[in-house]
Amino acid sequence: LRKGAEFEKIRETAYEFASKVVARYLGSIREWCVISGLNTFNHFGFSFEQVLEMTRAANLAVKQGSDRALKIIEISNPWGEYYATTPNTIPPLVYMDMAVQSGINFDAFGLVMRFGKNQSGMHIRDMMQISAVLDYFGPVGKPLYISDVEVPSRDGVGLHNSKVAGVWHEEWDQSRQGQWIEQFYKIALSKPFVDTVTYSNLTDRRDSTIAHSGLLTAQLEPKKSFRSLKKLHNAVFSR
Repeated sequence: LRKGAEFEKIRETAYEFASKVVARYLGSIREWCVISGLNTFNHFGFSFEQVLEMTRAANLAVKQGSDRALKIIEISNPWGEYYATTPNTIPPLVYMDMAVQSGINFDAFGLVMRFGKNQSGMHIRDMMQISAVLDYFGPVGKPLYISDVEVPSRDGVGLHNSKVAGVWHEEWDQSRQGQWIEQFYKIALSKPFVDTVTYSNLTDRRDSTIAHSGLLTAQLEPKKSFRSLKKLHNAVFSR
């Protein structure tokens, strides 16, 4: 994308949109994911400098709406596999480091960690790999939010089939999902630089990024994973 009017128009439009959204929900929302996945999904073909400018503009738009807003830059596919095959992308740590070094005013990085799909960055990982990638981002100088994590409760079809997406010890079921979530939360929250972990899918839906990944069934019945997470929550906050 040229540095002229085309980029300026996109940046101004994005700034205006973000400003209006923040103004509308100012009294209800304090934490904002101001920009998400620009390290991976660069559909406009922005240069590296333009990516940073878009990131800066998004944060400024939220800051203009509220000085108290907590601004999060969300990183998709923290494993960085996309960089080897997708042009106009930036490795996660490079993007994070440049966002910090360029003086952009924001509060935390969010990590999207979805597992259970035969797609770049979404294959099943063991807990040692997960712990290692969190440690890899530890020195960036900003708190980490696990802003999106999900994993299936049973085997799916197509891209969601465990034969291509991966399994954790055994085939997926509600018990396996609950055990995985409990271990993931314990590992993530043991890191001093991880502030929060958010499970992103409450109920099973047809349009879920990861099939059958809800804490509740489509009929809103609690799964074993819901009870596991509730038990962990009670253990943490009853101290």
